[in-house]
Amino acid sequence: MIVDTGAPWSILDPELAKAWNFTSEADPAHVASLNIRGETRRGRLIRANIILEATNGEDLSVETTFFVPLIDPDEVWNYPNFFGLSGFLDRFRFAVDASENAFYFWRF
Repeated sequence: MIVDTGAPWSILDPELAKAWNFTSEADPAHVASLNIRGETRRGRLIRANIILEATNGEDLSVETTFFVPLIDPDEVWNYPNFFGLSGFLDRFRFAVDASENAFYFWRF
């Protein structure tokens, strides 16, 4: 997944959401719009726990808000998955070391 501190939510490929058994029906109370790379898309907001696996120390479980785009049955989602700031990255401390391609995290 791509770390995007400018994204209001994490964005999850609809096929991956389906594989993870997220509901396929859009509750109107949980539908939102999001501009993704210049295109406004409608999608569902889903809350789920994810676990960041640590190579050193303890794994971290984080309750996350995912934006899952609503797509037509014949449409293919061509964008990557994103970790967004609101509803995910803002829930713990993190650092990125681009030269090492490393993502560090810890509880606060």
